[in-house]
Amino acid sequence: MSKTSIDALVEEYLYQLRATLAPLGDKRQSQLISEISDHIAESISALDDPSEADVRNVLDRIGPPEDIA
Repeated sequence: MSKTSIDALVEEYLYQLRATLAPLGDKRQSQLISEISDHIAESISALDDPSEADVRNVLDRIGPPEDIA
């Protein structure tokens, strides 16, 4: 899977998360986005040649943005 495709999946997830966290204050929203983003990056970097399915599994394990909010 190309880096661009992986980035697109992650960016879409983070976009949805930002939208879901919008009611929180900017500081708390930024903190959560940063923590989740770091976790996603670490999880994906631990994979050898991640596929779209691998990235989707990482995001599924984190859970839907609605559950995080």
